[in-house]
Amino acid sequence: MVQVITDKPRREISVGRIRIQFFVKKNITTAQQTRLPNAFAPLNVSTPETTALDLLRYAHRIGGLGRATQAIQGMLSKFTKAGLRIALDNEKEDSTVQRLGYVLETLEQHKFYPLVDRRLPREVKRIPLELHKQDEPTQTIPFSNRWSVFINADITELS
Repeated sequence: MVQVITDKPRREISVGRIRIQFFVKKNITTAQQTRLPNAFAPLNVSTPETTALDLLRYAHRIGGLGRATQAIQGMLSKFTKAGLRIALDNEKEDSTVQRLGYVLETLEQHKFYPLVDRRLPREVKRIPLELHKQDEPTQTIPFSNRWSVFINADITELS
């Protein structure tokens, strides 16, 4: 399965044994990109920092937050403060930034906290970590005050 982000809706297609799934992102033209090294032909892909935000935005369609977190963890060595700053500046959804903050905290990436903190407005909505589990928050669901996130899923487990 290959996932591609486009600016217009497209149906899933199959090319041989490969399935290509498309996701729509309105502000794709402002997304930070880089050239894929050693590609057969010139190929632009999103930066690791932009990809991390996209993984969290579409987590419910790619296997859950556990899978998204696992992918993000594998890309952390390629994260830079400058790259994250640009990706956060281009991100329009505060809730995605809140989720990224929580994931980075869980993965103990302390050097990136200030960048995520600065990007968020002073007052943010309380949101569920896992979108498809939007049960009414109760006293039994842990809450991250720092990111204003109800922790209704274990991101260390794969779905």
